[in-house]
Amino acid sequence: MAKKSLRRLEEYLAKIAPENFNAALVMMGYGDLFGIAGRTLNFRTERMGVEDARKIVKIVRSYGEFSGATVARVLGMLASRIHAVEFGREYSPVLYVHYNPDYEQTVLHTLGYAKPDELDVVVSGLIRAWWD
Repeated sequence: MAKKSLRRLEEYLAKIAPENFNAALVMMGYGDLFGIAGRTLNFRTERMGVEDARKIVKIVRSYGEFSGATVARVLGMLASRIHAVEFGREYSPVLYVHYNPDYEQTVLHTLGYAKPDELDVVVSGLIRAWWD
């Protein structure tokens, strides 16, 4: 069983970006979605640019109220206003968005289209979105 799960992970990563550590981390963190024995309930990727983040969030197609495609679309809408993203899991999907503080209200409003259950400014320049 473990060899089959590992093979499945290797095949998936080869299709997306075999060199991408963040993709591997998300796949392992959400292992329950991919038939991998194990998961990590609390992790965050390293900071990444918007285009990489748009690919990474789509790895998790759906999880409760989270939709990877919707979050990717919203990040695309904010591409000129944000400079880094971290994605992970705090039991459920979580997104940390690093943005230019001049655009705080715009970023908050636009992230709302992804329908997170929690949407908060952690500190100026950093917003946390969490889905249950």
